[in-house]
Amino acid sequence: MAANVNCSGGECEFNNNNHYKQAKTYCSQVLTYEDVETELLYFKILRTAQKCEVFEITE
Repeated sequence: MAANVNCSGGECEFNNNNHYKQAKTYCSQVLTYEDVETELLYFKILRTAQKCEVFEITE
């Protein structure tokens, strides 16, 4: 099952994700139910292949 994310101002909430539920990122775009692939230190937006580094993770 793919994860999806909602982000605004670098603060993101993830659905269906095993790595984290909330995280802050250096990517600043607004994302609404965007499909992503997650890793421990970043997530990749599937539509654009952009990688967004994450920090301050909440599991």
